[in-house]
Amino acid sequence: HTPTNATTPTTRLRHLPSYPYVHITNAKARWFNTPLLKVFNDEFKTYPPIYYESAISDGRIMVNGRTADCGYEVREGDVITHAVCRHEPPVLVSDLRAPPDAFGPGGGEGTQRHGFAIVYIDGDYVVGCKSNLCPTTSSGSYRYNTYVEIMKDCYWGDVFRDG
Repeated sequence: HTPTNATTPTTRLRHLPSYPYVHITNAKARWFNTPLLKVFNDEFKTYPPIYYESAISDGRIMVNGRTADCGYEVREGDVITHAVCRHEPPVLVSDLRAPPDAFGPGGGEGTQRHGFAIVYIDGDYVVGCKSNLCPTTSSGSYRYNTYVEIMKDCYWGDVFRDG
């Protein structure tokens, strides 16, 4: 479910509130027999070492759904999770409008939602317009503030179909 969003009219930036997210990974062979804290300090540079020590102690980093200590040695088959609060960077939205017939006869005159416009629709294709500063799909710091997720959130019932 996409977090509720807000667009700042003066800057035309689309902001999302922070939301909980759990990173999930399977143990890699190079991590076997290595202390959990060392794995995070060596492999994940997003946070300083003191953060990872605290996250393991507080249970935000878990192994196989259970809390572990910093010295736990990673084993084959371990599933490691890291619960965080994500803060996605804002994305720039455009002022483009959909043409009057974008949603078929009488449906969508000047339609624009969240700064993105659909410029063509038929049974097989959806063509839209987006800012080049908005990522198309989830990657890096972006999960919901992407073109695909925004389009799903804004136009799902009008355009997209399951399957």
